[in-house]
Amino acid sequence: AWPGILTAAIFSFTLSWNELLYSLAFVRGEENRLLTNGVMSAFARSDIYFWGPLMAASTLASVPVAL
Repeated sequence: AWPGILTAAIFSFTLSWNELLYSLAFVRGEENRLLTNGVMSAFARSDIYFWGPLMAASTLASVPVAL
């Protein structure tokens, strides 16, 4: 069973990563970005990260996925 689980995990990661890169490359407007990209652009400036709001927004973004 482990090879099947590992294969499914690799495919899931690859597809998720491709969606993230697609949205970073082709979506230009702030209002059209995915929530994950918008959170990073809103709460990260150069090398300064606002960890409190970043973690709060990430937690709220994961609620619909968990449901």
